[in-house]
Amino acid sequence: MTRALIIVDVQPTFCEGGALPVTGGNAIAEAVAAYVEAHRGEYQLIATTQDWHIDPGAHFSENPDFVDTWPPHGVAGTDEAELHPALANVNADVTVKKGQYEAAYSGFEGTTEDGKTLEEALRDAGITTPVLFLTARDDMRDKIQGLTVGGDDYVTKPFSLDEVIARIRAILRRSRSVQEEDDAVLRVDALTLNVDTHEVFLGDEEIDLSPTEFNLLHYLMLNANRVLSKAQILDHVWEYDFNGDSSIVESYISYLRRKIDNNRENHEPLIHTKRGVGYMIRGSRG
Repeated sequence: MTRALIIVDVQPTFCEGGALPVTGGNAIAEAVAAYVEAHRGEYQLIATTQDWHIDPGAHFSENPDFVDTWPPHGVAGTDEAELHPALANVNADVTVKKGQYEAAYSGFEGTTEDGKTLEEALRDAGITTPVLFLTARDDMRDKIQGLTVGGDDYVTKPFSLDEVIARIRAILRRSRSVQEEDDAVLRVDALTLNVDTHEVFLGDEEIDLSPTEFNLLHYLMLNANRVLSKAQILDHVWEYDFNGDSSIVESYISYLRRKIDNNRENHEPLIHTKRGVGYMIRGSRG
């Protein structure tokens, strides 16, 4: 599964000492930075969003109601509008800024420096996870905007948990039916695995794999850019009733490396070991 991590509005303007502070905001920023450092390899793309207000009109008010109007915050070009200093080493793949000239409450309303929406950046990275908006903004214009910028559904407050669950299930059914054909072919860089034909190619060269090697590679590619533990691999490749030595995972990882990575001269390996954690397959941009 290809995954993205979206870090939403972690800015000084929303932390202690900022214009709209949240108690514990600085500590949350530190925790986010620590999480990214520990788990970066599990995500194909890391994106950040920022309030970046230039002239947002009625969004700013001297007498804010804290619903539709707010005190000035996240003013473009100020230190408060930058990402929190704790995120200095995050090095996000995508930076989205929003609210330049009007109110914007979702990163999906913003754009990158080259004008792409967050939804476009996600799709460009191969991330097809559906998007469901849960919001108090129930104006028809807001609904249309949410669906236009990449939402697959839009649910407004008040809502029941049963309704949200039903809508999520409906979105997943639709997305699965659309992706069934694409899901039969998995790709990581020049490596291609076809579930239907049981064929694996590295570029134009077919790689001969045993059934177990194929199943292991299939599981790794389904979870590309995500570290999988030996226990997870045993459960999914050798089934829950496997009672053998877990070193069998190391052996089969070694077999795959010989057949795949040893044929990739002058390229970084695709299969990686995270010592003490597990294994992952990762493309050159992972």
